[in-house]
Amino acid sequence: HAYDLWNEIWIHECFCEFTQAQFRQFLSRKYGDIKNLNAVWQRSYASFEEVSLPREGVYVDMIDRYEFEQWNKRELMRWRYQTVRAIDKKHLLVSHYGGHCSLFSPGDDPWLFAEPIDGWGTSCYDRTLIEVALTFHATSCAARGKPWWLSEQTGGRTWSHVGARLCSDAFLRSFHVLAMSYGAEASIYWQWRPEIFGQESPHFGLTSLSGEATSRTEMVRQFAGMLQRHEDLFAAMQFPPSQVGILWEPRTIAYEHINQNPERYFLTNFIGWHRAVLKNNVPLEIFNARIVAEEGVPNGVRILIAPMQIFDRKGLTPKLEAWVKAGGILVAGPWYGMYDEHTYANPQVPPTNLFGVRQGELYYPDNPKVELVQPAGPALGFLPGQKFIETLRVEDAEIVGVVDSNVVMTSRTVGKGKAFYVGTFLGNLYNYALSPQLGGFVKWLCEGAGVQAEVSATEGCLVRTVMSQGGRIVFLTNPNKNSIITWLTFAKDEGGELVDLFTDEVVAEVRRGGPVPVSVAAEDSRVFKMG
Repeated sequence: HAYDLWNEIWIHECFCEFTQAQFRQFLSRKYGDIKNLNAVWQRSYASFEEVSLPREGVYVDMIDRYEFEQWNKRELMRWRYQTVRAIDKKHLLVSHYGGHCSLFSPGDDPWLFAEPIDGWGTSCYDRTLIEVALTFHATSCAARGKPWWLSEQTGGRTWSHVGARLCSDAFLRSFHVLAMSYGAEASIYWQWRPEIFGQESPHFGLTSLSGEATSRTEMVRQFAGMLQRHEDLFAAMQFPPSQVGILWEPRTIAYEHINQNPERYFLTNFIGWHRAVLKNNVPLEIFNARIVAEEGVPNGVRILIAPMQIFDRKGLTPKLEAWVKAGGILVAGPWYGMYDEHTYANPQVPPTNLFGVRQGELYYPDNPKVELVQPAGPALGFLPGQKFIETLRVEDAEIVGVVDSNVVMTSRTVGKGKAFYVGTFLGNLYNYALSPQLGGFVKWLCEGAGVQAEVSATEGCLVRTVMSQGGRIVFLTNPNKNSIITWLTFAKDEGGELVDLFTDEVVAEVRRGGPVPVSVAAEDSRVFKMG
């Protein structure tokens, strides 16, 4: 069916003479003239031949190093594709990322890696389903409409020596359901039988060591049976367009890696905002800031969150401002645009013409709580921040949130839209059960923008929904480590029988949108059809 051109992209630069030569070529293409590189790097090289790939350094040269690594891997992927395609004109040529979410490593830009090939994918050995959801979502978004696969997963135990854990049948079933809910076209086990050679033996298999069936093989049989019985239904799935987006900035990943601080505040902020939007069950897309700076915000996106955009890429702010003027709602900060295209600190943070504020002092209170003061704002009391507050000097904006006497959240009407600025890390402490306020703030933003979930669930469940053959398919996942009863609500006054596609039994009758109760075992998933 396909060739996997590159199994898990673990390559690291080797600093050999050939890699050094490629790095110099990369810099020559980027800067054009050595004088331009000297001006940006603050060096005095006579030619590009004097430049070496740095092992450590300041922001500008290290970010160039990591962007070179991203580019170099993309070009190697292109070479592999062209080499095989010259011989085989028929089969899909694909590749997949390795092990964990593809958004966390400084030398990786999965959008670039997926660019030259026919299909993208990922292996996944995440330990929680909320982590799995981000891994699959990032893979789907980086594919940009191309097919993507769940290309590796364990069939049971993981890792080496005596093993680390045995995944439950429910947990493994949820991998399939979550992958389908994000549009995966295949789901592949690393081993159907436990490995018998090397450090990973005797783990990873679905069967026993002797090849006998287990409860896990029974789970796979049931799942495959569902796919076979409802093949036409799943083949006709139509995913709704995303109305909410979140910006991912690869330079910020590099920035936090260069600082070697174990606390990745901006990445954690991104993850928290992503989870808060998922909790609201609205269609969400992850956008690469590099691409948005070139192409702008896609049509149909009503809300865009920029929780880690500390680099003001060339062209990015004008694209965002034009989108806001046309009616978009932007939520950005903290430290939006702290650095310019070449990693120099900007004299004006954030851009006043967009947000209507200027940065004042940074303070570092313990557990800052942002009190919401706008009369028309959400009744949440406060939003928990972390690490610091970025005090804001208001020039042309409305005050939304304060910490003591300091303004830290604002909004500004720009054309037909609004630009919110947030001067602390609101995503870092988000937790559906323990600290859910950010989810409420996202819900308020969605209501104001006319963005509504087509299907909602309680108890922190993850819901994805698609239309197919005149009915609705609902993918429901319980990420909690305990069994729950969740209530499903359908937004459009829909009604009809709610059928469990695993058993083909009717589990509820939905009237005028519900709500209806549904039980889900710990870390398990269910798939329903309604209508």
